[in-house]
Amino acid sequence: MKKLAPQIFALGLVSFFMNSSTIIVISLSPLYLTQIVGLTPSQLGLLDGLVEFFSWTSRLFAGFLCDKVLKRKKILLPAYALIALSRPLLAMSSKFWVLASARTMDRVGNGLGATAREALVADTTDPEARGSAYGLRQSMAVLGSLAGAIFLSMSLTSSPSDSLTSNYPTYFWISSLLALISFCCLVFFVHDYKSNNKKDKVTAKNITWSQVFQNVKELGLYHWIVIALSFISTLALFSSSFISIMAFKVTGNDSLMPKLMIAQNISCTFGSYYLGRLFHRLQHKSILFIGTLCLIIANIIFIFSQTEMHFLTGMIFWGIQISVAQVLWPTLLSQNTHLKNRGTVFGLFYVTSGVAFLLANALFGKMYEMGSSPQALIVSSIVATIALFMTVISPLNKKHAI
Repeated sequence: MKKLAPQIFALGLVSFFMNSSTIIVISLSPLYLTQIVGLTPSQLGLLDGLVEFFSWTSRLFAGFLCDKVLKRKKILLPAYALIALSRPLLAMSSKFWVLASARTMDRVGNGLGATAREALVADTTDPEARGSAYGLRQSMAVLGSLAGAIFLSMSLTSSPSDSLTSNYPTYFWISSLLALISFCCLVFFVHDYKSNNKKDKVTAKNITWSQVFQNVKELGLYHWIVIALSFISTLALFSSSFISIMAFKVTGNDSLMPKLMIAQNISCTFGSYYLGRLFHRLQHKSILFIGTLCLIIANIIFIFSQTEMHFLTGMIFWGIQISVAQVLWPTLLSQNTHLKNRGTVFGLFYVTSGVAFLLANALFGKMYEMGSSPQALIVSSIVATIALFMTVISPLNKKHAI
């Protein structure tokens, strides 16, 4: 395996601190918005749906913008600044419009940054090392989530059960500090890619918006197949919040959620790193088979779970299948994508995956309300198997790499 550029470690460091910050917000926001602000579950769902829509739309725009400017850091800086600025708003106010604005800023910043970040990883890494690069960056990101979850779990366990209400601002300020550290790492340690290849010497002045949109028409069959397969594969996934709800319904233990997140993040960390290293040794179809098998095993465990240990075991397999999706599809897309349209490709990938995830969550949520969560888990396994079968018969290969 070729030595990875320091740029990848710098991006990993940025992701580590930002994910540590984000996991605190993700864990506490639902309770904060319903218990303190007074939102109903349906209002919370509507808010989440809207901000996620903004996030997915911004990813596509960021893709076009990346290919227009060709300087990924110019997109990353305002994106991470938006996220960092959104955190103090959560700590300083409990007014709905302020919190809604903060959530929107956070998700738009996340959407803008994700596309530029993945494009920068591909820019700075040789084709044969991209699997390892994506795996390492994702592993450091998940390690950040793990660190944040462990901190939150230990803090909540050691505090009186009724102290959380008064401590929300404190946790949000800690999240703000971590986001600021992440932004500083981006400013000082992450740099734009400088190519020595004359074919890549294209400046923003040479590129018009019409040429950027023309990139969509120029995408080959390979790109559309990968995007379509990732869409079908994502239809098998649903939010881990549903798993937490199922676990609480069975065990009655409301402190199990941080433990589930810890189990998921540990398995996702190791999965992302080792799958990244193995990507160029194994066929991508074999890697997807591993993910599909882990998803099916996790779903079976969740169906029959009766104890905390059952749910924690299932979450380990759930984390592995998440790592497969986070490493496999971005790496496959980067393998056959030129520098000038990487942003567009990743933008389209994120939008279609986001739509698939929304549809999957809507279906699972409806089935869960009807008391049909086991059937929903079975449907998830069937869809994952279909995605695997379609990948196996697809004409994808790893011969072409740019």
